[in-house]
Amino acid sequence: MMSSFKRVEAYRVPVCVAVGIWVLWRIVDVFWLSVEPEPVQVPADLSILNSTAPRSSSITTTELESLTLFAASEDSASIEASTAQSAFENLRETSLQITLSAVAASADPDLSAAVIGVNGEQRVYHVGDTLPIRGAVSISEIFDKTVVISNNGARERLSLDDDDYEGISAVASSTDPAITAGLSVDSPQVSNFIVFQPVLNGLSLESIKIAPGPDSRLFQLLELQAGDEVVSFGGRAIAQLTNPREIEQLISTQDEFSFVIRRGSETRTIEFDKRLLARLSQ
Repeated sequence: MMSSFKRVEAYRVPVCVAVGIWVLWRIVDVFWLSVEPEPVQVPADLSILNSTAPRSSSITTTELESLTLFAASEDSASIEASTAQSAFENLRETSLQITLSAVAASADPDLSAAVIGVNGEQRVYHVGDTLPIRGAVSISEIFDKTVVISNNGARERLSLDDDDYEGISAVASSTDPAITAGLSVDSPQVSNFIVFQPVLNGLSLESIKIAPGPDSRLFQLLELQAGDEVVSFGGRAIAQLTNPREIEQLISTQDEFSFVIRRGSETRTIEFDKRLLARLSQ
């Protein structure tokens, strides 16, 4: 009996220590469960990558359209012009009995105009105008040397005859000009409709101002105004030409005329040929 009591006494101390440790661990566990952890504060300047929005949140189409995903290209205007040109080049030439005599194209459609011959009558038409022919035919767009028409709902193009023309390639800038005497143009047809006046800045030729000649009908058709400046002629910037005599030679030898007109902050491309002048001279 004494030996059994001593054996129990030998195990009592370790068992008590083990029970005490277990009780202490449970007390600590219950304590931490009762304490609510504080939220972790994220610094304002810390960027979190690959974060996932809650399923309940959504991004509207308007918000997506407002995001700038790519930087705008510096030559976006030239890209838009190229895209527009490709669009009308794929259209078929209209078979309607109408002729395009002149074009005044501008980046602003409201400033664009085209001289179109219908039933032998030359008239100025703008975007949205209806042609006086059978069916529903109207002007959709006006480009350099080309007009896009809507022929009973079908898009067609109406072009000036010379397909080899390369168009305007440069526009010169101008400073405060001084006006000198008018140029003498050899072609009597041209000088009868337009008077060209060189605009100089010191000794540098900046542009040419135009005024109506004795016959003002061309000015009316193309909706020109006295004092409009020609800053590019035949694809060459006026500032790149050396003297008024060179300009006079260019004007007198052209069968087709294409130039950029500046009026205030607006520019327009004007195109016509001598056949229009001949019709007006009849």
